[in-house]
Amino acid sequence: MIDIADITKEVETLLSGLTFQNTEDLKVSLLGRKDGVLTSAFRALRELPEAEKRVVGPQLSALREKVEVALKAVLDQHADAQIVDLTLTAIPCETGTLHPLTQTQQELEDIFKRLGFVSYLGPEVETEFYNFTALNIPENHPARDMWDTFYIKQRNTKGERLLLRTHTSPMQVRFMQQHKPPFAVLFPGVVYRHEATDATHEHTFQQLEGLVVGENISFAQMSWTFETVLKQYFGSQTKVKMMPSFFPFTEPSAEVAISHPDFRGGKWLELLGCGMVNQKVFEAAGYPKGKYTGFAFGSGLTRFAMMKYKIPDIRMLSENKIEFLKQF
Repeated sequence: MIDIADITKEVETLLSGLTFQNTEDLKVSLLGRKDGVLTSAFRALRELPEAEKRVVGPQLSALREKVEVALKAVLDQHADAQIVDLTLTAIPCETGTLHPLTQTQQELEDIFKRLGFVSYLGPEVETEFYNFTALNIPENHPARDMWDTFYIKQRNTKGERLLLRTHTSPMQVRFMQQHKPPFAVLFPGVVYRHEATDATHEHTFQQLEGLVVGENISFAQMSWTFETVLKQYFGSQTKVKMMPSFFPFTEPSAEVAISHPDFRGGKWLELLGCGMVNQKVFEAAGYPKGKYTGFAFGSGLTRFAMMKYKIPDIRMLSENKIEFLKQF
């Protein structure tokens, strides 16, 4: 049996107390799928004789429509308030920041780009040719030893031995094979070395390599580039000096060191390696012998970040501790 009078009275009583705050509760009470007053009545309607259905059915439908109209009216009335209610307390949330290594890379790239450099990415899995041979590192060189390099068992389709690149220098030859001088290009990326981890060494770290090639590129231009970039990055008080060194893929080669009053009391600190591109590297890239000159340089981004932000341990950059990263 369905007492339409009682149902109507209950519906009207509930609607009389309708507010914006209780619209959802009232909707569940009247129209909820499980125990709603009208839902239960419509379910019971199925058991009534056809004659009673024709009488009670329209009345229940009218009550349901009345409820839906009332609910919509209240919601529409408060729709604008839901959107622009400036009295509501904001939900506190923390915003992320760029990792210090990402910040370092972007800052350096911005400085170099103002000098005409472009950035170029390359593969982290390399062949022995690009990682060693093309860079004037012969087969018997100690850098090829398995204790210094992560080799991969699988070979490529040409049967060449594969490895995780130990530096971003392979991109020098790859880029030169695809582009003609003049150009100035940066090669940022991750490199891998078979090294024990301590406060200043990591087996996986990021480097920033640079290459400038043209017909009359000089050592003096290389020196000016470092002087300009390093003073822009670390500040005008930065002093820069170059010391003789050796790298198979550059000749002559040099180490670049900086001194700054904020870093270890102004002591000289080695920062990057550089040199004039060895003609053997140009030959490996397919350039005519003696036609071009250029300079190349490379450094771990971790060195730049640790010095600028005074980070004492390189491992802090890869531990992903929120307390540490919040500082940047």
